[in-house]
Amino acid sequence: MAIIHNIRLGAFVISIISSLVVLGLSANLVTPTTEGFFFIYPGYNAMILSLTTSVMTLLFVGTSMVIDHFRKGAISSLIWVELACIGLLWVLWLATAGTATSLGFGDCSIYIYTDPLIISPCKQDQAVQAFSWLLWLTLLGWFITLLTVSIMASRRNPRVWFASVVEYPFGTGGSNKGEKHVLTPQPQYTGGSTNSQQPPYAFSQGYGQMPHYGQSQYGQP
Repeated sequence: MAIIHNIRLGAFVISIISSLVVLGLSANLVTPTTEGFFFIYPGYNAMILSLTTSVMTLLFVGTSMVIDHFRKGAISSLIWVELACIGLLWVLWLATAGTATSLGFGDCSIYIYTDPLIISPCKQDQAVQAFSWLLWLTLLGWFITLLTVSIMASRRNPRVWFASVVEYPFGTGGSNKGEKHVLTPQPQYTGGSTNSQQPPYAFSQGYGQMPHYGQSQYGQP
């Protein structure tokens, strides 16, 4: 089923792009760009979590896409391996999104006159929240989809969990029901045509045969 592979590709592309965004924002927030800000920022631990989760996502998803392109049936593309890794990642992104949301910055514009140093971290934290929730929904959706189609396929093939996500024909039960059989036309011979596979001097009924004793040749009285 090609739609399953397209869903996987779309989920992985969204995960890579969003993880790169979160990685850049988190790395910027944990860097002491302002004197003393490194120690007073309340979301430092939250950004460390988002930084770690984004790196783990890039390592697994990026590596899987590269390996799938050059090698089929790799261990990283096995269904049970992908379910375990994606399950871990969506749990981590749920924790990351929840931690970033719990910082409680609220409306960033209120810090213009009270604490201008918080405005930039506040906006970056809101971006981390948005992309973290997006990543959680994307990976959770792919996890549920892959788990559902794998359970359905396991009714016909119990070893589907050890098959490759890229190569397994989801929707056909692991069989070749979706293959089209092409019938090779057989040559037809007519009475007036000569079979090219027969030797040029093949004799047919009554033609070119030596008459038996007492039997006249064809066409003679």
